Amino acid sequence: MVAAFGILPGSLIDKEKMKLTLDKVKKEWQWDTAWGWDFPMCAMTAARLGGEKELAVEFLLMDAVKNTYLPNGHNYQRPGLTVYLPGNGGLLTAIAMMVAGWDGVEQKEVVPGFPDNGKWNIQAEGSKPISSIGNGRRSIMFDNVADRNKLVLQYPASWWRNMWREALPAGNGEIGAAVYGGIKNETVLINHSQLWHMGVKGELPDVSYTLNETRELMDKGNFQEANWHLTKEVKKRGYFSKLESPLTTC
Repeated sequence: MVAAFGILPGSLIDKEKMKLTLDKVKKEWQWDTAWGWDFPMCAMTAARLGGEKELAVEFLLMDAVKNTYLPNGHNYQRPGLTVYLPGNGGLLTAIAMMVAGWDGVEQKEVVPGFPDNGKWNIQAEGSKPISSIGNGRRSIMFDNVADRNKLVLQYPASWWRNMWREALPAGNGEIGAAVYGGIKNETVLINHSQLWHMGVKGELPDVSYTLNETRELMDKGNFQEANWHLTKEVKKRGYFSKLESPLTTC
């Protein structure tokens, strides 16, 4: 809910409402259930809000198990998970953004995302504003502030293992395609809603009656219960989703 104005530029976001949302997230979220990338994600949102630089640093330095980095660089999450790179990537992205800036920030600020209270002495080199990062393996960038609907992918999607999910999706809800973005040779993975190698998913039951119940739980501050209320009701009705791979490739 906060990534829309943090990781993403959020050109249509109401900053005042996002500030209230971010404050609520910080206060109410059960951070022991979070993932490592949630902390830098919130820091990026705080930085974009402009006057919340102290809050951005608080998110980066929050004392939480999932925000722990071991001497070898591993962002610890739980026993048995020996590598978790989204936390590392999120932290590096957040710091680079707070150092170099983003679209819309006043360029007169040397390090626009860090507090200017005299307590910070930031030294950095080679960082670029987040909107102009375009040299990565699979980077997405915005060409300019006015054109927010264009995605420029600097490298085709991967082929190996399950990385077909990097491809750009297209379709109408029944027939779908995954476009890899090749130049010399293009590959498009095509699939139909009924073609899954582990069979067809069941009919999704109508659980719209849970909407008011979910809202009531949220009004009472029971956000975790509200988050799972609809899912639990769907399972009670005998529906279980499957994560399977498409059958056909063209």
